[in-house]
Amino acid sequence: NGVANALTGPIARGDVNTVKGHIELLSSDPDLIEFYKKLGREALNLSGVETTDPDAFVKLQSLLSAHSQK
Repeated sequence: NGVANALTGPIARGDVNTVKGHIELLSSDPDLIEFYKKLGREALNLSGVETTDPDAFVKLQSLLSAHSQK
């Protein structure tokens, strides 16, 4: 069914609050937070959230941007 259909988790669901919580919990480790964000951006690009929930897509994009703050 392809990679996009195989994705699960908060990014694939467009769950902004969970991703925000993950970022807050990981924020004390700069290397780990950047790794999480990079993987998150890749998952978001594959997820299809842009078409199913455009508002969540924009919010997740902002949270996962390379230089975003809490």
